[in-house]
Amino acid sequence: MPLFTLAVLRMLIPSLIALASGIVPLFTAKKATDSPGSVPDPGHAQAIASLQSQIGELQTAVTSQSQALHDLSKELQNSLTAIAASFEAHEKRLKQQFYLSFSALSVGLLGVVLAFVFNRS
Repeated sequence: MPLFTLAVLRMLIPSLIALASGIVPLFTAKKATDSPGSVPDPGHAQAIASLQSQIGELQTAVTSQSQALHDLSKELQNSLTAIAASFEAHEKRLKQQFYLSFSALSVGLLGVVLAFVFNRS
């Protein structure tokens, strides 16, 4: 089960990095273009200025979150690479221990058989 999860995460990490690098503010603060004959109401001008500052704050927040997500996905990729290497090393060590145990069991059984044969004579 962990190997399957690891394989799935390995496939998803590049997509997460691409997604994180593609996340940028999709809106920009528009400059107010005043037509020559229109005079904005002072209340509206204040509301527009407030909205523009809020949009700027949102853009800053989205940009910083995008960078944080990108950094996090890179760290996750590095962690998963390290975990995969660790799994491979442990798997290799487990195989070596299995072969060593099998060899020790074989030698032990051979000793029992030889002891039985030589004690019989």
